[in-house]
Amino acid sequence: MLKPMSYLKIHHLHQAGLCKTAIAVQVGCSVRTVFTALKGPPPTAAEIAAGHMVRIKPQGRPSRIRQLRETIESWLSLKRDLPVSEILRRLRSEQGYKGSDPPVYRLVRKVRPAKPTNSPEVRFDGLPGEFAQFDFGQVKIQFRDKTSMKIRFFTGILKYSRFRHVEIVPDERAETLARGTVACFALWGGAPKQWVYDNPTTVWYDRERQIAHPYLRQLLGSYNALIEATTPGCPNQKGSIENNVKFVKNGFFLCRSFDNEADMERQLGEWLHEINHDRSSAATGEPPAVRLAQERERLAIRSLNETGSSWAMIETGTVLPTGLVRWNGAAYSVPPQYLGAPATLLVRKSTIDIVVNESRCTHPRLDHTGLVSRLPEHSLAQVAITTEKRKKTYAMRQHLFDMGPAAISFCEQIIMGHPGNGWYPDIHRLYDIAVKTDRDMFLHALTQCLDRGEQSVSAVAKELSRQGVAS
Repeated sequence: MLKPMSYLKIHHLHQAGLCKTAIAVQVGCSVRTVFTALKGPPPTAAEIAAGHMVRIKPQGRPSRIRQLRETIESWLSLKRDLPVSEILRRLRSEQGYKGSDPPVYRLVRKVRPAKPTNSPEVRFDGLPGEFAQFDFGQVKIQFRDKTSMKIRFFTGILKYSRFRHVEIVPDERAETLARGTVACFALWGGAPKQWVYDNPTTVWYDRERQIAHPYLRQLLGSYNALIEATTPGCPNQKGSIENNVKFVKNGFFLCRSFDNEADMERQLGEWLHEINHDRSSAATGEPPAVRLAQERERLAIRSLNETGSSWAMIETGTVLPTGLVRWNGAAYSVPPQYLGAPATLLVRKSTIDIVVNESRCTHPRLDHTGLVSRLPEHSLAQVAITTEKRKKTYAMRQHLFDMGPAAISFCEQIIMGHPGNGWYPDIHRLYDIAVKTDRDMFLHALTQCLDRGEQSVSAVAKELSRQGVAS
């Protein structure tokens, strides 16, 4: 803005008869400024003495959003982190604001109260067997054949020794986190006193009340340990442990090339041996394996004879009238005399043990397949206690159906190919073969017969004998 003396000079030159372009050249301003100055009277003596034009006001209509500044400030004083979207909604519904969004965003950015000053960062050293940190990480890698894939990994590190463990995982679910944690303990020779996690959605069932996920609570109880709660996005709360995920990404995944997944797994094992046994840690000046030997005396206090695969999650269920227990999108058989009884499920990585009263049986895990795992002895027992002929036959038929699509298709051909109930004997014979034969081999024989168009029990028996299986 021009000084008052420049405004006075513009008026004097205009009275002298100079054109506005010449005035602009003399004063050293734009022609538009000359027009603006001549619209008003010359500056007064008081304005010249003060050194500024107090009566000059901004041009244009008043800003509607500026008039709402006090209202926005009052809302933010009550809730500092109030979203801009909510402020816009209130302005439109309560204050009648009809303008665009950007001015509101700019004003809110300017008037929003600053965050409270953080407390000083505290860095501390851990004692042997005191702390471990666990994280999930993701990285996109490209193999040598130019194909790429997204890799998820789980990593754990002991604070005192800096001994690390990394494994490739299929997902970031709570079960994967728990099994990865147990795998670290099995490698280290036991569990530390406190565990630090970064993933609140997987770790916490209720973060505000500090209630961990049931799987982690089970682990904490087994190892007599506790979770060190940290605020998301505040890595300074973890003490002196460096960014574990970043170290693994930059130190392994992003600096090496791989032929395929198998090659990546092989190189990961070599890299872990190098950084744990051969290379000195920048933080401690010693190889992690040397300091791990000092930690193991403490870690052994919380040692269980479990691995990530053998550790069993505890779930519960009820035996249905069909003699099955359903869990996680699949069904598993139990002895039929326990219909309606409560069941305890010991869920391992690839198997499930079901305990009902004094009975215990083991099934392969079939998560989210919709399949039924029915052990032959359970099927025979259920059929044996069924006395009425028709009901017994339909029980056999259903047990065959439960074996999957191939069994359903084969039974359909037999049932629909006989008049009336003439299919009863064939279903009995097929069922007898099924309970005496390995499930996979039986289903393979049914598939081969269906492919050849041979839908008969004798064809199945011949196919099994061709495979060396007595039926």
